Amino acid sequence: MIRGMLANAGVCIWYSGNKPMILKAAAGERMRRPPGAKRAGTTHGIVLETAKRELSTDIIFSQPIAGMHPVEWMRERREEANYWHSRLVEPGVPDQMKMVHQHGLRRLVTTYLGDALTFAFDPDHAIIAFPVLVWKRLREQILAQSGPALDDQEQSYLRSLFVDNAGALTAMRVLLGDVA
Repeated sequence: MIRGMLANAGVCIWYSGNKPMILKAAAGERMRRPPGAKRAGTTHGIVLETAKRELSTDIIFSQPIAGMHPVEWMRERREEANYWHSRLVEPGVPDQMKMVHQHGLRRLVTTYLGDALTFAFDPDHAIIAFPVLVWKRLREQILAQSGPALDDQEQSYLRSLFVDNAGALTAMRVLLGDVA
């Protein structure tokens, strides 16, 4: 989603071999290596660091989460889930998922869709509310630019992502352009 926001801001990130490159869609700009990129960088890292520079005034980066830049907080949660706690000795709910466990994903998604900004920077809610805020911002940008509507295949793919054990999260269809 953040890469989409960068694209809407006229910033393209791609790889030449294994070297990340950036190009801004503006007069006089040239392809360049991202600042701080050594030889090769991970796509997540390059996109997030570029967004911190290029989208710094966007509301999605207006406040910290638990004293951290929102990108860094989300990156830590991702790494925590993928690397630090990939094998759990005792089953338990990670701290950032306690609100989801307590109130249920469907109720929270509906709440966050109505008011993501209120919850996006609260560490108890941010694991779901921050991505909802970013998704809403991206959708606003696309609509403001009268961008092309998603085709049926793209809509179908995105719908397949918004599911839980009970089925489709229909509240998310609003952000896909469907009538909820």
